Amino acid sequence: MKLTGVMPALVTPFDADGIIDIAHPETPEINGIAYVMFRSDELDGAIRTCTTLKPGRVDRSPCGTGSNSNMAVRYAQGLVQKGDVLRSRSIIGGEFTAELIGTQQVGPFEATCSIVAGQRWIYGFSQIGLDPTDPFQTGFALSDTWGSAF
Repeated sequence: MKLTGVMPALVTPFDADGIIDIAHPETPEINGIAYVMFRSDELDGAIRTCTTLKPGRVDRSPCGTGSNSNMAVRYAQGLVQKGDVLRSRSIIGGEFTAELIGTQQVGPFEATCSIVAGQRWIYGFSQIGLDPTDPFQTGFALSDTWGSAF
């Protein structure tokens, strides 16, 4: 089975309607799992990653969120301390570094703070215009125009 096929089975017990509740300790709207990262330790000290997401996709990057998560796990295990740098490498070779710069309290948990850095490439440009005569320049909700019908 492909790694992308395993991801949904791993996430299902943790989904909002699953058997295990997951929620941010201070922002309960942040709940569930969006990605699953498979990882292994490289001989040069880097962490090799394959980050999968629904519906069967793989992130091309080593994943900034995952790089922070790897740092947090290693900190909890006593394997890193403030100032340490970890390298994450994706399965296609992209690299990020994560430097542990400190910790802070988030709800009842000690959380790590790190800086993630890596190479980026521009893959497109967009130009957005705003008509000064548009009555909804800052956006709208259906209730703005339809009242309590929505």
